[in-house]
Amino acid sequence: MAEVTMRWQRQQFCFRDQKFEVEHFDVAEVESSSSGEDEEALQARLRRRAVEEQLQRCETELGACLWIDTNRAALRVLEDWRGSYEGMRVLELGAGAGACGIALAYDGADSTVTDVEALLPLLQRNVELTPLSMEDTIASAAKSKKKSKEDKSSRRRSGRGAEPRRAAGRCQAAAVEWEKEAQMPTLPGNFDLVVVCDCLYENRDSWSSLQQLLHRLLGLHGHVLLASAMLRQPFLEAFTEQMAEVGFTLLKKEQGGPLGDVCVVILRPIQESADVAPEEATAPEVEKRSGLKLGKLQGEWF
Repeated sequence: MAEVTMRWQRQQFCFRDQKFEVEHFDVAEVESSSSGEDEEALQARLRRRAVEEQLQRCETELGACLWIDTNRAALRVLEDWRGSYEGMRVLELGAGAGACGIALAYDGADSTVTDVEALLPLLQRNVELTPLSMEDTIASAAKSKKKSKEDKSSRRRSGRGAEPRRAAGRCQAAAVEWEKEAQMPTLPGNFDLVVVCDCLYENRDSWSSLQQLLHRLLGLHGHVLLASAMLRQPFLEAFTEQMAEVGFTLLKKEQGGPLGDVCVVILRPIQESADVAPEEATAPEVEKRSGLKLGKLQGEWF
């Protein structure tokens, strides 16, 4: 007989056809009886228990619970926004399970997934679940190398070149408390992209620290992606307006439709440069497209 309880479980995601899994803590049905299991099943259960004991200290943290729809929506926007994140430096703040940062590492990014100290075991576990230590990825590539050589002459005869293979990136986990990091910086900065997924709610007392981090950690041409479930959209819009007041412009906003009950925005710092972007959006145009009051900001649209 199954009982409903909170339990560590794996959730699968997919980014550009690359499937991966992350651990998270959520409601699950658990079989209460283990009678009749064979030795292999017993060993698997014992290994799983060891993992759950490793993650036990994370269970009281809100970030251990994964907002699946919000992460999927964020990944959908990221996949459509750029053809590749190869070589980009990516930071995920308040990462929880680290799904977005891990996905971009599969796409070639140098990712750092961060959250509070208590959630570091969860982030480390999920990074370990990926082959982004490179050994598995390189081994997999080596297996296909022989076949690629065999197909080379065939491709030449047909006039088709080999499709470039995207190099896998890397991912690391780190403990980052926003207020402490704002006061005593430890992260190196100059990130190309910072992702903040489902971290804006009634925690307004931490928003000023988050603002400081985004200002300091972004590179010259960096971008910020913010994603929230629709029930927390007012918090997302309030924070977006605060970011506009300190020099950020809204580039993109998507909500509903294929994203479901999720809102995703992309921001970047206003560039103080004599160079004018080929495509500009005035403040009224931005307000019309986004529904946000952004004052006299200007920015390019992607």
